[in-house]
Amino acid sequence: MLILSLPPEIIDHIAFLVEKPRDLLALALTCRVVSEVIIPYHIDYRYILTPLHSSLWDHLITRRDLANRISHLFIHDDAESYGISPFPRLVDWSEGWVNEAMDGVLLRVCDALLSMKNLVSLKWKPLLSELDPETTVLEGSLWPTIQSFASLRHLLLPYPMSRVRKYNVLSNPLWSISNLTSLTLDNIPPPLYPFPPAPCIASLLRHSPCLEKLCLNATHPPISLSDIPLPRLCRLIFRTRPRDQEPFSRSPCPSLSRFLETHPSIESVEWLDSFPGLLDDYTLPNLRHIYGRDTRNGVENILNTPHHQKRPIESLGQLSLSPILFGALSNIQPHSLRRVDISHFPTIEDIGRLADMFPGITWLRVPAIDYRNDFSAATTRPILTAEWPDAISRFQNLEVFHGVSFFLEPTQCEENLHRAEYLHSICPRLREVDHWDNESSAILELLPIDVPDGSCVDDLPEFRIMALRERVIKDLDDRYAWREPFD
Repeated sequence: MLILSLPPEIIDHIAFLVEKPRDLLALALTCRVVSEVIIPYHIDYRYILTPLHSSLWDHLITRRDLANRISHLFIHDDAESYGISPFPRLVDWSEGWVNEAMDGVLLRVCDALLSMKNLVSLKWKPLLSELDPETTVLEGSLWPTIQSFASLRHLLLPYPMSRVRKYNVLSNPLWSISNLTSLTLDNIPPPLYPFPPAPCIASLLRHSPCLEKLCLNATHPPISLSDIPLPRLCRLIFRTRPRDQEPFSRSPCPSLSRFLETHPSIESVEWLDSFPGLLDDYTLPNLRHIYGRDTRNGVENILNTPHHQKRPIESLGQLSLSPILFGALSNIQPHSLRRVDISHFPTIEDIGRLADMFPGITWLRVPAIDYRNDFSAATTRPILTAEWPDAISRFQNLEVFHGVSFFLEPTQCEENLHRAEYLHSICPRLREVDHWDNESSAILELLPIDVPDGSCVDDLPEFRIMALRERVIKDLDDRYAWREPFD
């Protein structure tokens, strides 16, 4: 093999150009020479998920050559239980945790970051209670370090809440970070905060005109940023929830409406509590995905906006079915809709009506509750499990259905197999349903089993038309995730 004649330095450089760990592993398995370079020095250092209080920083300060190999770093203080990270947990850095002053921890983090010259993605979700508003380490060391990364493209950070005035003006290095393609800011303060956040965030956005994803998590309705040109923005997330977790009054948010009207490139929009009002005609011509949490009017307002033709919407989230909403849904192209997440429906007949309107739906979720005894959160009357097959049978292209468990305990194997056969007969493409244990972090896959030619299923008890396979997933919320994690 030609690669065997290459010096280790060249192999090391080739491995550095491979980003995904699974591709690195495949390359490492080609031969022993390559594996001796990739396995100890690349696979464990491409993607890192670690707590803030970690022995990782001391290790990277000592081995700066390894720090230079890190391209994706996710600092999460609940890293032990964080189950839906887009990064694999390859190395356990929780060992050696030391409870020390926050300033000391941050200084070690900054020292380790200095060697991560090829960092592409940085995501930091600290415990806000641990951040001292009086500290100067963030503004004096951490933000300048992050600002120096030329390769950084994806950034997730908490909004800086320092009370030191000189660090809250536009001279803060954080607001000069440039060339991002995705940005998430958490815990944005109110507009009347002693140091208003609007000019700072506007400065950050102006330094990244090629931004494709923007997520703003605020404690109050979104600030107005409609005058910032972001011609490539395709995904927008506005979440507003006060610190006491009580929702705001259900009323349109003018600043969100203006932002949508001035950014026609948006393909996906999500909001929590604050929702858009009536929009100008022909707004959002490229819209494909809508996810309106805790509100119903926003979806109606967008779909009722006059457009040149029916909208090619592909996914809708948190729908509260009603006659008014069905009227708005008539403005969607019938065969474009693929994924639907329903939060409330008056009767089970409304589920069937949705199937008749959009025969191309392949993914459907309803609230996972006890529809016989505790149904009021999702519908108006009790629903027996036996009623659901008739409803989902009208979705002839359905592949995934969540919210209702059709199966019994594993000891009832024979009955479960009969139920799987019945589901296959009424919904031939269905492949993924809920686990029988709602508390389990698993789903069930319906798998077809091949029967030998000339054989009869009744003559072969070991064969079934459909079989169940339990697939464990990392987090309960992941089974209902209608969109990809932050990327």
